[in-house]
Amino acid sequence: MAARVVTALLAAASAGAVILPPGAASAVPTPTPTAAQPESVVMVGVRVLPGQKKRYGIGQLVTLKFETPVTRRAAVEKAIKVTSDKELSAGSWAWVNDMTAVYRPKRFWPANARITFTLPLAGLVLGQDGTTRYVAEGRRDRKYMMRTTRSFVMNIEDKRHRMTVKKDGRTVKKFGVSLGKPGWETRSGIKILTDEKYKRLRMTGYDPGKKEHWDVIAPYSIRLTPTGEFIHGAPWAKHRIGKWDGSHGCTNMRVRDARWLYHHSQQGDPVITKSTGRPMQVTNGTPGSYWNYSWGEWKRMSATFRGKDKPSDPARAMTLPPPAIDAGP
Repeated sequence: MAARVVTALLAAASAGAVILPPGAASAVPTPTPTAAQPESVVMVGVRVLPGQKKRYGIGQLVTLKFETPVTRRAAVEKAIKVTSDKELSAGSWAWVNDMTAVYRPKRFWPANARITFTLPLAGLVLGQDGTTRYVAEGRRDRKYMMRTTRSFVMNIEDKRHRMTVKKDGRTVKKFGVSLGKPGWETRSGIKILTDEKYKRLRMTGYDPGKKEHWDVIAPYSIRLTPTGEFIHGAPWAKHRIGKWDGSHGCTNMRVRDARWLYHHSQQGDPVITKSTGRPMQVTNGTPGSYWNYSWGEWKRMSATFRGKDKPSDPARAMTLPPPAIDAGP
């Protein structure tokens, strides 16, 4: 009997059990609790662009910029509601990098509309790194409203060297233009007028192929892309405007025509260029250049997309910075 008790005690000890002397009360000591790791919270600012103080053309896109990378992207998208007093086409968020989301409808916004973004992001956890949580700052939900004005679309056909301006679907002007010459072809695709407008703009540059310098004053200039593409008056090119291409990528116009466009156009108005043989880059002219993604490509860049071909890191390979100089007068 004693041998069996000793054997049992040894077996219990080897299993890590608490061994009590004969007759002692059966009890299990309470384990000492371990101190939990302290958790830190980082409040993250969120900016909504563009500003709300003015109206925009029907091609203007809305951008969210976060101060830190967001890992809970689907939670952000699902929290936001987009409504309008006019009928909207389908729309989708796309993450162009881990700190920037852009909302784009399938088609241009309706004219003369109020588009409201309800942003219940205050306090939303955007991500966690170890014991650090990243939380959107703010104490209450935000609302952002973007108002569009009339529909004003500029269609440029390079083969005919013509620009046709349509206001609310009706043709109001036709202008002669001259686009980029061989080696400096203007990019085809959708571009959006920026808020950069100059009555007189000095343009300088250099063509290394032909060792050609330029230094001109371009009247009534409106920027299209960050790489130097403008629509502007070109008094030095009046002999070729409406006839043949000779610029370094910009859309050249007669001065009186450029003046009219300068005074009647505004930020967000679409410019659709065709038949140049050189495609638009989705990284050139952001956010307007994002119209050049197909609708299918755009939806796949959403964190809530559930299709088969969702990329592992949406648009990362497509957001490399464009070349510093891409166009000239």
